[in-house]
Amino acid sequence: MTTSPDQLALQHIQTVCKGHAEALSEALQDMQLRALGTEDYMHLNKDDRRLLDQFAYRYTRLQDDMGARLMPSVPTPGSSCARCATNSPMTTLTTQPNALNVYKPLFKPHNNC
Repeated sequence: MTTSPDQLALQHIQTVCKGHAEALSEALQDMQLRALGTEDYMHLNKDDRRLLDQFAYRYTRLQDDMGARLMPSVPTPGSSCARCATNSPMTTLTTQPNALNVYKPLFKPHNNC
């Protein structure tokens, strides 16, 4: 059985999201080990700043990738395939370019199903 391009794309974005989630989890563990207090955040050293940057970056990327790429690739009830899920509110969101044109739609609606 061959894997369709849609399935490959879904597998890829799942792997990407899993990588962000693992890095985010590691950052959280390191932050708990450091046990920074309120006052510590006012005077961060280079390592602590990098740790907080990693946390913020991975959190943001995970949210962005899930919203822009993962969720639109999941079929919705009543649709024949993920690419034709035009009743999904995410379909219209992902077909609009964002301000930086960073994300392109993972699936474009088509008429082949």
